[in-house]
Amino acid sequence: MKKCNKKYIPEAGYCFKEKEGYALQYTCPIEDVDRYEEIEIGTDITDMGDNQFIVGGKFMVELNDETKKTLVNKLFSNDDQIAIILNYNDSKTVENKELYNLMQNWRKWFSNIIKKLKE
Repeated sequence: MKKCNKKYIPEAGYCFKEKEGYALQYTCPIEDVDRYEEIEIGTDITDMGDNQFIVGGKFMVELNDETKKTLVNKLFSNDDQIAIILNYNDSKTVENKELYNLMQNWRKWFSNIIKKLKE
């Protein structure tokens, strides 16, 4: 889990689940880390018809030409993505490299999920 612009983003393939005592909710990203625990999403796919799928039993995904972009933007805004890339190219700090790698890992994970959806 890494902090990016006041929100926490889980490792690729994981999401946040509210801890006991709170309503059941799966989400990413979050701002309040104390309420959530990081859990694996899973890669099982349920086809709901009309290009609608449930991934890992947790998230609804609509398959279209913009699916990957839409999913990445839920975690990293366009401004965040630009800043991460610029900071990665202009800086040698570990934090910038970790955020860049996290963003790239999510892109790869989404690409793999989309390939599975198209099968």
